[in-house]
Amino acid sequence: MGLFEDIQNIASHRDFGATPFRQLLGPRSLVVWDEVDAHMKRVAAWGARNKPRWWQFWRRRRAFDAKQALEQVENPELKKIIEANYRKMS
Repeated sequence: MGLFEDIQNIASHRDFGATPFRQLLGPRSLVVWDEVDAHMKRVAAWGARNKPRWWQFWRRRRAFDAKQALEQVENPELKKIIEANYRKMS
């Protein structure tokens, strides 16, 4: 399902859309493709209904400091796992 989500997401930002991909799928894959598509439509509808209130735009947002958060982790094994999975955004 994750692969189909990725393909649909990328295709939705391109001129050609999802049509070329649907043509390559077999009957079982089309069922999953349509399930993913229906789910994403429900998510989009939910997002449209649950937009932030006007006053939330004026709230000051605190930036997340990953380095400071990592320093607070006391368990050395957990810290090692987090460090291995953390990718610095550049």
